[in-house]
Amino acid sequence: MSLWRNVRELPRVSKALIGFVFNRLFCFLTQTHSDIATKIKLVAIAKDEAAYLPEWLFHHLHFGFHQISVYVNNTSDNTKEIQNALLNESRIEFLDGNPFFKPSIKSPQLAVYWKELMLSRRQGFSHVMFLDLDEYWFPKDFSTKISDFLEGFSGKVVAFEWFNRQGEEEAFLPVVERILFGRKKTQVKSIIRCNALVTGMNPHSVLGIRLEHQLADKSTFRVTRNNFSKVSKHALHEPVKDAFILHRMQRSQQEYVARLGNGRPLHKTKIMSCFKDNRRGFEELGDDALQLDFSPHLVEAYHLAFHKFINQYDLSESLVKARNFILDRIWHVLDQLEKAPEYENEVIDKIFRGVNIPEVLERINVR
Repeated sequence: MSLWRNVRELPRVSKALIGFVFNRLFCFLTQTHSDIATKIKLVAIAKDEAAYLPEWLFHHLHFGFHQISVYVNNTSDNTKEIQNALLNESRIEFLDGNPFFKPSIKSPQLAVYWKELMLSRRQGFSHVMFLDLDEYWFPKDFSTKISDFLEGFSGKVVAFEWFNRQGEEEAFLPVVERILFGRKKTQVKSIIRCNALVTGMNPHSVLGIRLEHQLADKSTFRVTRNNFSKVSKHALHEPVKDAFILHRMQRSQQEYVARLGNGRPLHKTKIMSCFKDNRRGFEELGDDALQLDFSPHLVEAYHLAFHKFINQYDLSESLVKARNFILDRIWHVLDQLEKAPEYENEVIDKIFRGVNIPEVLERINVR
């Protein structure tokens, strides 16, 4: 009794730390590498992503993820409509992410990820993966399910390299077409065994005790405390592996510009920028872009299945409304361009580089 009384009297942070340590040790000591069936949970955080949620959710269900949890925060679009339409889809759950986005929480994203890493183990999942809404797990053959792909991997962490899609000339193109163009990037996103003894985390991967990291070709991914989420630049010259993360950071020019209106503190200052100043401009499709080819039959079957998903849950009108919300934000950005103070010029030159939308150029040229 005295021990429990002492524990109860500890500060809340200390008790949380003790609970975390005991939970991780329990996971590590009571579960071997392969004593439960492969069951994979996917976790994401969404803010104003209604235009992309249906396709992103369908895509990962299509490739065999067993459960998807979406934490919704500070949203002003019609995400709630999407959520309500999918209430009867037992593999998808929407959760309130707002409690994590408080000034007292240094990294809301990691707070969600730590919670889900521990929760997924208690729920009986073998693996958990964290992706953004512009990231899609992709098998290169466009048919292999995630559980089948993971067979034969000995590592508790499997890292998939980014493939940044380029050349989206129209807004709201489907995630896959017969041919995709893009560039490999050094960043990875990882899938983690829930019995891994994790001691550190960033948005891309984890560190831990006796953790073997592998890449998608089963080769060893050598990590250090200072670098556990990027492959070497040499890897950029290697062929795209059999599975990767399709990253749609830019999408079309219209969608790229619509995203630039989210203000951020200017680098090393307390001044708030009108714009999302961590972007480096719109990257056009270059002659050095890589080409990925997919089976026309599989792509057509995928598109038909997606349309069936949209019709099954009556999402068509909500999707149109969500896309209009994105396009309307372009006018907000144009208004910001007209009113932005002079100290924003450097940011404007950087983030609008490569954009050739006439209305944008007109406002930049008169500054």
